[in-house]
Amino acid sequence: MITVKIDEASLSKALGRIRWYGEKVQADAQANIQKTAFDVQRNAKQNAPVGTPASTGIKGYAGGRLRADISQRVIAFNGSVFNTVHYAPYVELGTVKMSAQPYLFPAWEANRRRYIQRMREALRI
Repeated sequence: MITVKIDEASLSKALGRIRWYGEKVQADAQANIQKTAFDVQRNAKQNAPVGTPASTGIKGYAGGRLRADISQRVIAFNGSVFNTVHYAPYVELGTVKMSAQPYLFPAWEANRRRYIQRMREALRI
């Protein structure tokens, strides 16, 4: 027969370490999500097309609204990079009359592998 004896102090110490580890993993995962959202936002802004007087046919046109409106938000373990300009989906996906000029999805693709690697490190897997 094997007998195991665990005193209260040792158990308390072990549980404290388990809690600390869980909190550290959560903090590392949230930091990774925040970093990735920022990186995707930065890349999307670099990729976003900017209208010009020649492309719009409007003399003196100063573009950049699409690029300026790209935002990111992280709440708990959900990160989003988005654009609220009403014509953003038409630029990203195209229309019958206009070819797509993707800027959000390529930004995610440029950061996806790095995100997965950092998440594996955060989760220690």
